[in-house]
Amino acid sequence: MTGGKCSTFFYMVTGEAVRAVNTEDFGSVWEDSCVEFFMQREGESGYRNFECNVLGVLLSRSHETREKGVPQTENMASIFRHGTICHRYEGERQVSDWTMYLEIPKKALGFGNHESLSGQRSERISTNVAMRLPNLTF
Repeated sequence: MTGGKCSTFFYMVTGEAVRAVNTEDFGSVWEDSCVEFFMQREGESGYRNFECNVLGVLLSRSHETREKGVPQTENMASIFRHGTICHRYEGERQVSDWTMYLEIPKKALGFGNHESLSGQRSERISTNVAMRLPNLTF
């Protein structure tokens, strides 16, 4: 985490297919090509997740359990997102490479204004890249 007012994340993804259907925050972005970040503050029982598709559409929730989550509606406007997509060919095969840059303010991560992100520890941090591919026939 950075010592400033937010944490930054930069994902670089290379894949054969890009899916980008969801265009509104809190939509089913996990069905699209997306990146995700999960974190749990030291000493907390709950966790927060941030899932962002290739278009920058975001799902952000604070969870007590996997089944019990609350949308972070009040923090959405403060989360900066910027993505790029590059389509290219490797021989005859089309490949889509994309990036996603996120700036997540400390409030959305569960830190107060008086707390610094510098030196903070989390019990659980996980990042994932999810690629939903079209139905394939062999």
